[in-house]
This record gives sequence, structure tokens and C-alpha cells, in this order.
Amino acid sequence: AKLEKVYMNHNQLTGSISSYIGNMKELSQFLSNKNKLNGTIPTEIGNLKQLDYFRVHLNDIGGTMPGEVCDLKIPGGVTSDCLESSESAGVECDCCNVCCNMKNDECFDCDI
Repeated sequence: AKLEKVYMNHNQLTGSISSYIGNMKELSQFLSNKNKLNGTIPTEIGNLKQLDYFRVHLNDIGGTMPGEVCDLKIPGGVTSDCLESSESAGVECDCCNVCCNMKNDECFDCDI
């Protein structure tokens, strides 16, 4: 059996997203929003050519959404904490179709 979908929403998960996830070639959905994840988005996510949804909003993730992820042109879109907030790191994201602000627990469609 191959892992195709990861749903880890609302679980108070901590730590960072492992670069190992890039080895899960059959993964089509990665949803891990509303946790306490930190660190940055691994560039290895760009190896997931089957990815239809990538949701990592309402976490403590920072840095920049890797170009490798944006290059996938994920059909169902990318959602992260890309709304500016002085109290959270946030993700600089040029390919997010929904941007969120963890502090206010709100999300809005983005013009990309």
C-alpha cells in the first residue's frame, strides 16, 4: 500500500515538516493545518508530482514557500500563513491561492 493522503488537521502537532515526505511519490493530498508546526517548508515537497492539495496554514511555519513547490502548480491550491503579521513568522508565498493569519485565525483568497 502507498500513502496517498495525509490529513493531520487540528491535532496540536509540534515540530517541523520532515523532508522525508518528499519520498512519498504517490501523495496527492497533504493537509496539516491548525497545528503548532514550525520551521520551514521542505524543498523536497517539490518531488510530489501527484500533489493536488497542500494546506499548512494556521501553524508557526516561516520562511519562503520553495520554488519547487510553486512549480508544481498544484490544482487544488496551496494554503499557508502568508498574511503579514508582526507576531508570527509567516510564509512568503508567491503561489498560495489562500493566505491565512494565525494570530487572527482567518484566511482570505489571494490574487496570485
